[in-house]
Amino acid sequence: MLTGYGTRGPDNAMTAFDYSAFWSRSGIMSLIGEPDGPPMPCRPGQGDHATALNLLSGTLAALRLRDLTGEGQFVEVTLQRTGAWTIGADVATSLILEDQPPRIDRVQPGNPMFNSYETADGRWLMLVMPTGDRYWHPLCRALEQQQWSEDERFSSLMGRMEHTAELTGAMREVFSSKTLAEWTPLLNAEALTWAPVAELPEVIHDPQMDAMNAWTEIDGPEGPFRTLNTPFDIAGADVGPRGPAPKTGQHTHEVLQELGLSDDELVELAASGALG
Repeated sequence: MLTGYGTRGPDNAMTAFDYSAFWSRSGIMSLIGEPDGPPMPCRPGQGDHATALNLLSGTLAALRLRDLTGEGQFVEVTLQRTGAWTIGADVATSLILEDQPPRIDRVQPGNPMFNSYETADGRWLMLVMPTGDRYWHPLCRALEQQQWSEDERFSSLMGRMEHTAELTGAMREVFSSKTLAEWTPLLNAEALTWAPVAELPEVIHDPQMDAMNAWTEIDGPEGPFRTLNTPFDIAGADVGPRGPAPKTGQHTHEVLQELGLSDDELVELAASGALG
């Protein structure tokens, strides 16, 4: 069973969408955005997708338990609980300290090498180097700022954290001097961990996504169209979508027949207006 808040507790009957239960009440929304800015909304279906995979995992585990014990299982998943699980690192800290983790400050991040930067053409990139000492000298070479390697203030992770505002400001200025296309080969040449902040027209034509079967083509009422594939592959098996989402009530009769209702009972239900 999948609900917003669950079958128990004071709010078990409260209506919910992923925007409310998964994103807002789970605590995610309070952590996203600039430190002094408003909380940021999520994108459509973001929580639904994560919660659906959670339900799938629970269902598969329940089927395995049934195989082992011979007893059926009741699986329950909620949008709120799944949302809290996705920010488990923050929630685990709050369970111990009982405080609110700070939002990420892009101007004064804890680690300037774990931060986003704007390029000369208004694009953005994300550096992801939490173990900064390993990458510090290669980053200095990529940014063509070798003098930073000799600066004692920045020679260690603790030093860069202590002088984060100064170093981050300098890095922002350097990144703003070249376009994203110009930075790409420089960062890649040093094998740095980073990624462009890709826009969707780029994502849907990304050769890496193509190589990993991210897309598929299915037949719709108006002809074939390209869409997202199932987010995993199984060798030797086709686990992709079989067709578009059904229309409201499209399979009502089939489902009721599987539940054991006779043709006469279906006719009676339809006549009563119960089937819409």
